[in-house]
Amino acid sequence: MNRIEKLFLNQKYKFDFNIEINDDFFQAELQLTPSEIKVEIYGEIKARQNSIFFKRKIDSLSGGDFFTKFVLHGLNLIHYSSKSLPKRNRGSFFKAVFAVDYVLYADSQLSIADSYHNFKIDSPSFNHWLGHTAKQMECLDRGQSDAEFIVLSDGFHLVGGYSYHTGYSALKGYEELHPRLCGYFHSEVCFTDLTDTLNDTIGIFSFLYGSDLEILSITSSDKISEKNISIYFQTEKLKCHHEFKAILFPFSEQFLSEVGDDSPPNLDVVSDFFSLDKGEREYYKKYLKYMKMNNPEDTFLGLFRLLERCSYIKENYVDSVVLDGFIKRSLLLLEEEAFKCNAKSIKKLMGRISGERGLNSQKLSTEACISKKMKLIPNLNNENWKYTPSNLNEICKLRNDISHANDFSTVGILEKSKFVEAVLVFLLLQLVGISAETSFSTVKRLDGYYLLKNSVE
Repeated sequence: MNRIEKLFLNQKYKFDFNIEINDDFFQAELQLTPSEIKVEIYGEIKARQNSIFFKRKIDSLSGGDFFTKFVLHGLNLIHYSSKSLPKRNRGSFFKAVFAVDYVLYADSQLSIADSYHNFKIDSPSFNHWLGHTAKQMECLDRGQSDAEFIVLSDGFHLVGGYSYHTGYSALKGYEELHPRLCGYFHSEVCFTDLTDTLNDTIGIFSFLYGSDLEILSITSSDKISEKNISIYFQTEKLKCHHEFKAILFPFSEQFLSEVGDDSPPNLDVVSDFFSLDKGEREYYKKYLKYMKMNNPEDTFLGLFRLLERCSYIKENYVDSVVLDGFIKRSLLLLEEEAFKCNAKSIKKLMGRISGERGLNSQKLSTEACISKKMKLIPNLNNENWKYTPSNLNEICKLRNDISHANDFSTVGILEKSKFVEAVLVFLLLQLVGISAETSFSTVKRLDGYYLLKNSVE
């Protein structure tokens, strides 16, 4: 059997190895495909012995053979069967089948308790997103690897750069640059923190790219041994667009000049993304998720829910400064002997009136919130959109009809979905610090943007 140095996410693999638990060995057969990761575990369980394989969910298992080591994360039971052995009190023979979320693979020792220092993403889409840059020519002229950009964040930093290689064919020599996106943690992290950061990184760059990144492989290592660890997970559900489709927000000076932004390309967008709270970072991944749905009604509802969250606005009935002054004067009046009111009760009452959760504040209707956010879009009146703040009720009514199983017409649902997507993408770009002008120019690059506009007679 040929030894495999690295796992590729678009390839299929099959491995047989042993799993050791409390000095007991079990046979495992692992199947890796882009559409499914499945492991079959079978062996003998002694009488009155509790087995981990009875569980519906197992966090992690490790195993391997002489040449390869594995760690499996996120196991969910699919099937379990057992058969009693003939002799009395011999126990039983079992077979358990689990679906697996992540597989770690290496040709050296691996442990569930391992910590990780970095990750490296090999992606043709990342290469396409970078485009042609001056740094690439510098690398080729000097004949060495270099970084295109470095993004600093809390606890780690990202490096987008090129690995320089030379080689020889039968007739001539050649040189190549392999773009790669790498993340380096300032201190080693556990597997959960590794995958959280990895998924966030893939999420923001997929959003900037305009669809899921095509990923060939992902590797990681620790800080001491620097062993090469492959990370394998399902990729069939990823929808990567054709290389000739417009990139949403490319890393390109030419693109920025086209939209009237004279600033050089920078990745403050990415550092601003990682400064968002976890819930806000999920918006970008959920946007991609809803855009992949086959049912247009599901896509519309998903995008609308995200737009609701991004456009949430609360306002006060009365100016809070004025109200607070009135409340202070009222407190003095109510505490006078003529009213004989308890001071503690008075403060509770006033607290319910004022404050962030008090009766003075109100959440605006969804229609009003979206309308206010649309006012941030520059020169929108010149775009001749079918939907404007004046007819948002059609959009909101469709959302309510679908949610409450009312009768509704599917005529124009694609146009309505594209409108919701356009406003949502504008707000998501604003959330990571992109100017209103550049954000709106970027929205115009959305696939199907023409659906938003009234036809010209």
